[in-house]
Amino acid sequence: MKERVGKLKKQMKIKILTVIIALSIVAGFGASAANNRELPAWVFGGNQPIPDWLYSVDELPDWFYDLPSEPTWYRQIDRIPAWFYTITEIPDWFYPAPGEEMPAINPEDEPVIPGVPEPEVPAEPEFKIYEYRFGENEKLTTNIPKGIITDDRVILDFTPGTLGITQNGDFISYRLGDYLTESGKYTLVLASDFVTEVFDFTIVSTPVNFLSAYTVPEDFTIVEALFAGTSRQIPNNKSFEMNSDGDYQFTITDKDFETVYTVSLTLKTAPPVLTFSRLTEDGEKIEVEWTEEGGDAFEGPIVYSSSEIDDYTISVTYNRSAINTPGNHTLRESGRYRINVVDAAGNTAQYTFRIIYIMDVPTGWIIAISAILLAALTAYLIRYRIKARVR
Repeated sequence: MKERVGKLKKQMKIKILTVIIALSIVAGFGASAANNRELPAWVFGGNQPIPDWLYSVDELPDWFYDLPSEPTWYRQIDRIPAWFYTITEIPDWFYPAPGEEMPAINPEDEPVIPGVPEPEVPAEPEFKIYEYRFGENEKLTTNIPKGIITDDRVILDFTPGTLGITQNGDFISYRLGDYLTESGKYTLVLASDFVTEVFDFTIVSTPVNFLSAYTVPEDFTIVEALFAGTSRQIPNNKSFEMNSDGDYQFTITDKDFETVYTVSLTLKTAPPVLTFSRLTEDGEKIEVEWTEEGGDAFEGPIVYSSSEIDDYTISVTYNRSAINTPGNHTLRESGRYRINVVDAAGNTAQYTFRIIYIMDVPTGWIIAISAILLAALTAYLIRYRIKARVR
């Protein structure tokens, strides 16, 4: 009966999915028909964001569609300030000057668009050195400014007057000249002549869950912020609030616009999620519902899965004893299980449940009859032994 209900649910999901796909296709054709002319393929083939105003323009010049590939100025569109994406009309410099024709298209050389400003942005340094002095003769040499949130590796070189380095509040050992690469909040306490100074920074080399905002070091400002590849407004150029999980990219520069850093990070605060399915004799997987209250009982075998399972650290306890995590993620033995899951950002989740096996009627009767016969035989032997002793 349960399998029949499961198949009916599966058929219903397929029908609903088919209807949704059909409606999406119809809506897509409607949206295409609304545009006077489709944008050329090179617009979508590049890695740069497409400005919203490009979709709202009723008519673009013919030469725009005749460009054989993504032009240089379009590849550099990520260097254009955020206000560029908010304009609702094509600026005059986008069109050729009156009486001036576009140059002939040469497949070997991209055409030069007249009037397009070439942004001047300094290159990001491969390895910039900062020196911080404290006390009379003590100093710290490093490749990062104080207080930065970076996705780069960090190297430190300091004189002996140091109390220690902490990562997320725990002291760690560090050998001069080694690189720090693990994600975390770092604090270096420097000491000289009874004067202490704190040098802090944050590394985001993997997804993190401990940031609520991206802040910049002193004398730095945020010039661009992207979320999921889309440019965002910057209400405060010293700090950008991160309210949603996802991929962020920030471009920051110092007050003299001499040094530019591009920092990419992934925020992940949601706990990891596993899906549980019952494995039938035919090898079919039927999803079962797990409740947060725990105490669920599933008919085995049970398979746990997730689209991100390769990024999880999973430990399994069976009847209060730790067991090796099965490579095929299948649990077969009846009993109580607890699964602890930790994702790459450090978020955790725990699942507790039991696996049971429901016998069919013939098998149940056989076991019941066998138990009765065994009990009768045991009683007979005990009685016969007592009689034999009396004699």
